[in-house]
Amino acid sequence: MLVYRSCRCCRRVWSKLLHTMFHLLSIPCIVIGFMAAWDYHALQDKPIPHFYSIHSWLGLATMAMFLLQFVSGIFSFLLLMCCSSSTASFRSSMVPVHSTIGTTTFLMAVATCIAGITETALFKLRFDEFYIDCISNISRDRPQIFTIVTATC
Repeated sequence: MLVYRSCRCCRRVWSKLLHTMFHLLSIPCIVIGFMAAWDYHALQDKPIPHFYSIHSWLGLATMAMFLLQFVSGIFSFLLLMCCSSSTASFRSSMVPVHSTIGTTTFLMAVATCIAGITETALFKLRFDEFYIDCISNISRDRPQIFTIVTATC
């Protein structure tokens, strides 16, 4: 999203390619993060079940939406650019859909991060201690606040 806002001096095709490159670079990060979480759960002395929390389900839905968005973006914006005159109307009709789904995917990623931070805080502390101490100890909420502020900038 920021590529299109910050690179207005470049030609549109270069912005699209830079946007695509950032998404290509994020794929290994997603795979490594998913594999690390899977291995962490599976390699415990007492294995933790997979997909037991809202954090894991949000993460899975976010990955699915990212994959859908990436494939549709590659098809509709990069592959169809070779015959740009005949596909211009289709590509222009896909821009609002692509933008909306992309923003939704980004917001789901932020919600997944916040759910994971909260889940970790709940598991590190006893459940009742978390709610009793929450107001007096704001340091536990700093990662969530930082994530929200960073995402909204």
